[in-house]
Amino acid sequence: MNRKFWLVLGFLMALSSCEPAYAMSHARQASPFPSPSPSSIASPAGLVPSPTPSASPAPSPTPSFSPHVRFIPDEYYTTPAERAKIGSAGLKAAQVIQSPCFADFMSKRALIQTNNRTAAQVAAHLQALSGSVSVMMYYRCMHGLGCSSAVAYRQPPSTEIHLNRAYFTTALSDCTWASTLGHESYGHALGGYDHAFKWSPSRSYSVPYSIGGADQAQGGDAFDRCCHD
Repeated sequence: MNRKFWLVLGFLMALSSCEPAYAMSHARQASPFPSPSPSSIASPAGLVPSPTPSASPAPSPTPSFSPHVRFIPDEYYTTPAERAKIGSAGLKAAQVIQSPCFADFMSKRALIQTNNRTAAQVAAHLQALSGSVSVMMYYRCMHGLGCSSAVAYRQPPSTEIHLNRAYFTTALSDCTWASTLGHESYGHALGGYDHAFKWSPSRSYSVPYSIGGADQAQGGDAFDRCCHD
């Protein structure tokens, strides 16, 4: 063999013993410094990581009052302002009558015409009443019917209450309206209690007047004691 042959053979053998440069250039190199784990990273001196704030619980809703008796204004015989007043005064009446103050006042009162109930039984009976009562307004003087001096009236067996505009304006307090609503509805329409037609000192001790309308000389009534605007 000639010299050229041996030179070529030696060159090929030397080339086969080297790693390709392309393969090495694209290989991912391991870092000589290991990456720190998350747990090994210290917080800056003096700083403590803030905890994630938790959501505050929603405030509990205020329990709403649920009246046992509801007053429904007659839309034909009431103005929008009167309907609003009947709504607020009717709610006030129910709140007063369902209150401990009312039960205490009525149970200690020297009641008359109680339908054979004791004063304590009357108080419990009134607080247990439920239902809806329609309310309408009328003018003191009506064509063909003359003028009425009554503050309010009913026409049994209907439970509807008629309030005289001569005595009830929307400028009056809720307690003033509520006293008469309580007298007519809880005392008469739903409660079934009665009183004398003509005034006398003893009439103030009847159940309807003890609810609302009793004379101050006879100790007043439950709404005087328990209703606050």
